[in-house]
Amino acid sequence: MSCIAKYCRVSLEDFDLHTNTHKDESNSIFAQRKLIDAYIQEDRTLKDMAAMEFSDDGFTGTNFDRPGFRRMLELIKAGQISCVIVKDLSRFGRSYLEVGDYLEHLFPFLGVRFISVNDNYDSADFAGTNAGIDIAFKNILHDYYSRDLSVKVRSAQRARMATGKYVNVPPYGYQRDPADRHHLICDDETAPVVRMIFAMIAGGSTTSEVAYYLNSRHTPTPLQAKGVRRRPGMLCEKPLMWSHHTVLNILANYKYTGAMVNHSRENQTIRAKSQKRLDPEEWIVHEGMHEAIVTHEEFHKAHQALRKVRKHARRESKTENCVYYCAHCGRRLRKTYGNSIYLSCATFKYLPDAECKTIRWTLPDLEALVYESFKVQLLYLEARRKAIAPQPKEELEAKRYIADMARSKAELDACQERLVRLYTDYKLGKLSRDDFIAQKAAQVKEKEFLLQLVQQAGDQYEAFLADKAKNAEMRAELEKFSPQSEMTKEELVKLMYQGIERVLVSNDGSIEIQWRFQNVFKAETLSAARLS
Repeated sequence: MSCIAKYCRVSLEDFDLHTNTHKDESNSIFAQRKLIDAYIQEDRTLKDMAAMEFSDDGFTGTNFDRPGFRRMLELIKAGQISCVIVKDLSRFGRSYLEVGDYLEHLFPFLGVRFISVNDNYDSADFAGTNAGIDIAFKNILHDYYSRDLSVKVRSAQRARMATGKYVNVPPYGYQRDPADRHHLICDDETAPVVRMIFAMIAGGSTTSEVAYYLNSRHTPTPLQAKGVRRRPGMLCEKPLMWSHHTVLNILANYKYTGAMVNHSRENQTIRAKSQKRLDPEEWIVHEGMHEAIVTHEEFHKAHQALRKVRKHARRESKTENCVYYCAHCGRRLRKTYGNSIYLSCATFKYLPDAECKTIRWTLPDLEALVYESFKVQLLYLEARRKAIAPQPKEELEAKRYIADMARSKAELDACQERLVRLYTDYKLGKLSRDDFIAQKAAQVKEKEFLLQLVQQAGDQYEAFLADKAKNAEMRAELEKFSPQSEMTKEELVKLMYQGIERVLVSNDGSIEIQWRFQNVFKAETLSAARLS
């Protein structure tokens, strides 16, 4: 049974960063929820429906990559939500094009009603038409407001950078000064860890040895110290642990000498999801802006002690075969080169008693096993392709459904005409009142029955078209993995890697292959009985 989705959103610009309170309390999650609940109770079509709440706290409205919104959209596509209610359009999103796409295309296509309380907008009032110029204009205003705000925030950050103020996330070993949010102070728990890392490297330890030592003492990693949690449901989550790269990142951070380093990365566009690393010449560096964890001498001594890795000419290795992962920790298997290419899990270098330390394969051996499995999959794919191939009876079936709908509709129209004639005969005195009531009751009962037939015929035809479209989509997917008869083994191996999502390798020698085309085996196909 479908239900209502109450969607609320608060972004960082809704907060006063000095006091950590809402600039406009009406935009708080609590206030949005209260307004939406009151609206539902006053609407007789909604108050008896079940409701679910989805919220995104601290997420911008300029894009729709938000966990609460994604979860709501998944349930909408699954048919579990038939109505979405928001406080106003800006809470839903601030991108004019994307908001318009949802309101004018996706939601109407999925049969989802959309309500924006403060904008007095209900898509049920615009059935078959667009939302009107007032809603489109509001979307444009929200979009331009977001762009203008982004420019102002960037300008303010540049001004603080120019004076050596801290404007980003405190690095591991530091925390924000409670008395001045743009100043860093040492963290009593993690600063000693940073000092120890520099001391161990300067003393001759390798980065892997340092990582192993820290993991053996269960020292919190930078992500753990920040309270970062993995997204639930991720496949084979990597354990949060110290690694060679984590240690190197700390050793490369010049801020530990007491200098403030800003503008080391930059967004190329206002809404870019990734940043470009800038050359050191473009950095903004101010010495002595906060307490140093290590001296300049200790910083440079540790860097001089790092092992200088000589660059070797590696054998060419195709990126397409980077699909092998550890089934225990989720880490992609590393490649080492010798007489062959070897695959192993590097976790044992960082975690004592790692259960994946015995994983070691040569790439040709592992690839040969996967290739044999792929040849079996090709047989299943071919059988599947034949099973969902277009059948001549499909056109006959489509014509039968159309004929059934036309016949039921004609009978319904005839019934309606009989009701009209009955009323005319009664008015002309050709029927007594009792005869009119009796015959009318019989015709109304027949009309209700015919209405059900029309609805049933329409539903069956829609289901037929949906199955037909689903099979066409699966055929298109299968065509991507349809080998040609003249393909060489090398070409088949390349096709194999195109069909692999990932290969999970266990320490007992077993492997699990996840194919990109697995969904074609799970989907339902057109029933043979319906085509008979």
